[in-house]
Amino acid sequence: MEKVPNRRQSLQGETFDGEIVRLAYTIARKLYRCPGCRESVAIGTEHTLVQYLSADPPFHQHWHRQCAVSALVPELKTSRVVPAN
Repeated sequence: MEKVPNRRQSLQGETFDGEIVRLAYTIARKLYRCPGCRESVAIGTEHTLVQYLSADPPFHQHWHRQCAVSALVPELKTSRVVPAN
């Protein structure tokens, strides 16, 4: 099974810094700025919602799918596929 978010699965893991993150598939309902490439995530675009679950308070960011896969997935020291919300 591919370890990237899609409509049926999310990816949850721990970074090497000890942060717990969840990567989930979503569709943009408004304009966002991807922190990976700093370009716009257009309305209606499939992208990755990255939730930082261990942050206090928890927060999230909207990433282009490819930016998240290339920048964040390699940074996970552990990961597992979980059902999509």
